[in-house]
Amino acid sequence: MSLAIGIVGTSWWAEGMYLPLLKDNPQAHLAAICGRNRAHAEEVAARGQVSQVFTDYAAMIAQGGLDGLIVATPNDTHYPITMKALEAGLHVLVEKPVAMNYTEAKAMLDLATRKGVCTFVPFTWSFTPAIRMLKDLIGSGYIGKPYHCNLRYIASYGRGMDYMWRLDTALAGSGVMGDLGSHTVHIARWLFGEIEAVSCHLGHVREHARTRPDGSPYEQADDSAILILDFANGAQGSIHLSMVAQPGMPSGQLIACDFFGSEGSLYSTIDYAAGQEVRGVRVTEPSADQPPLAQIIPFPPELVSTTEPDNLFEDMLKRPDVMVHEWVNAILEKRSSSRPLEDGVAVQRVLDAALLSHQAGRRVKLSEID
Repeated sequence: MSLAIGIVGTSWWAEGMYLPLLKDNPQAHLAAICGRNRAHAEEVAARGQVSQVFTDYAAMIAQGGLDGLIVATPNDTHYPITMKALEAGLHVLVEKPVAMNYTEAKAMLDLATRKGVCTFVPFTWSFTPAIRMLKDLIGSGYIGKPYHCNLRYIASYGRGMDYMWRLDTALAGSGVMGDLGSHTVHIARWLFGEIEAVSCHLGHVREHARTRPDGSPYEQADDSAILILDFANGAQGSIHLSMVAQPGMPSGQLIACDFFGSEGSLYSTIDYAAGQEVRGVRVTEPSADQPPLAQIIPFPPELVSTTEPDNLFEDMLKRPDVMVHEWVNAILEKRSSSRPLEDGVAVQRVLDAALLSHQAGRRVKLSEID
């Protein structure tokens, strides 16, 4: 059986990630594509050998003969497109952040649960070998009782002065917090446990174009953020986000993670174009003369491809058990995916709490977000 998948969105990410993955998957194929600009959608469809092209996602859902839908569009459209697909009984992959707020996200989850479909949120970084190995190490007790985690996601794509929809509050909801923060919040929660409260300060340190391309004004969203997390297990965490800092890495992005506990510490740096590493140190008796040094922990062979072990983008395109492939497998095996909509909803709740914290100038418990 080959699942018929449709995709809404014709961005570089849609074409660079989802089209190649579905082209190479023997159990699924891209049956239809939808984009607002028909000429561009037809060009993308031709390159991806997609037979059906639509400019109306509702028409594609009704007429495309689909089993599942990928929603790879700006944040403000995730809710209406996903709800339409769920109402039709389609399995859904929706990009992060899954909605504009927790209320929308919870409604999506409630409908998906009633329909009994397989959902998936592609938190891309959690599929990298480094994060997967950190998950295994922390889960097996390498650091013992969790104490602290520090995460940084630094990128430079927001340094230009032109208009960016990711900084348009009406389209993105939040800026860097939704765009990069959704990844780091997911990692923090996935590796360290449930988040109980958050404190946040959003920054707006670089001016962009004051109007949209059509000349209309807009409210510019955050381009930097600092979050303090309180975990239910007593651990504390910090997240630093920036889309206007130059990390000096080939991809223009860097994610760095530190995890500390009663029995040891783990450190990781990841650049998806240049490579990744995980270092660790176990607790020993303190020594003023020779403190313990963190050592590189080799990746298990099953976590890296044999073709492009340092290029994470290529690695994810080739592996049969991550990203879209994992979602397709879950659909066919009639099980939940490894990153279901529940994960995206939980992250959205933290993002809403962070926004409220910034606005109110206080620590916000997640129980306040309902």
